[in-house]
Amino acid sequence: MKKGKSARAAVDKARGKAKADERGVYEEVMLRIDCGTDVAELELGKDKLIAFNIDSSEWTHETAQNGVKCVKIKIVINATNSTDQDLKVVFKKATLYSLKDKPLEMPVITVEKKPFEREMPSRLTKQIEYGNVITSKWEKNTRAIVVFHFAVGDESGALRTAAMVLK
Repeated sequence: MKKGKSARAAVDKARGKAKADERGVYEEVMLRIDCGTDVAELELGKDKLIAFNIDSSEWTHETAQNGVKCVKIKIVINATNSTDQDLKVVFKKATLYSLKDKPLEMPVITVEKKPFEREMPSRLTKQIEYGNVITSKWEKNTRAIVVFHFAVGDESGALRTAAMVLK
């Protein structure tokens, strides 16, 4: 059985033969291969100090005030600190994967141009919202996945969203 990148060509071939309403399943598999991770829930630390999962994700077409067509991305992440100490979560990078383009590195900085960091109080689950507006080059119904890279102290890891369909 082929795994990872070596399976992509076979999945793409099967997508080409599939009925139109079934192609989305193959596209999602190809995106998961392309993004290099299948982690939908992430725990960091030897003793599972902090856990992340995606609560919701969406991307929608919008028109900016200056009339430019844009895509608005909104992702809500649940983070649970199971320790007795406060922890700082640093978002290292976010990458958008779609089948039609090369991976797009998206900024993970605050409005003040500082690193995107969140303090996680001890013994608490907190929702962290990531948002971005980028110039649109995608058509309606395009599928994409966003992969986040986090760091907590010396530990780091990657977490992906489910496939999002552009509305």
